[in-house]
Amino acid sequence: MAIFLPVVLTIDIIKRVTDAASQEAIEFTVDEQLNIKKLMTKLSILHGLITGSLVLSLLFIGQYNFSKDYKLDATAMAVVVGVLAGILSVVFVYLPVWRLRRWMCRRTQTVTVDLQQ
Repeated sequence: MAIFLPVVLTIDIIKRVTDAASQEAIEFTVDEQLNIKKLMTKLSILHGLITGSLVLSLLFIGQYNFSKDYKLDATAMAVVVGVLAGILSVVFVYLPVWRLRRWMCRRTQTVTVDLQQ
């Protein structure tokens, strides 16, 4: 979950935002020079590796610090996994949009007024 959730959310959110910008559903437009597939691939791999390594290191630290007689409580682990999934979901919805803002700008409309009567 720690690797799969950030990867899928990063790809999905960037795709949804760029599709909405191309359909003019939002007031922002994405720079045409941006290679969206390269950005999605780079960010999703980066997010998955960072999150996976953080969770793995926390598991190793927990394994090292707990005593030999400690047994995992299923209820506590379910709560921890649920809270972790919620935190990851919130973070990886906002983080790709925050990174994509660098290549976004507001859509402008040109209004011409004819003053001749």
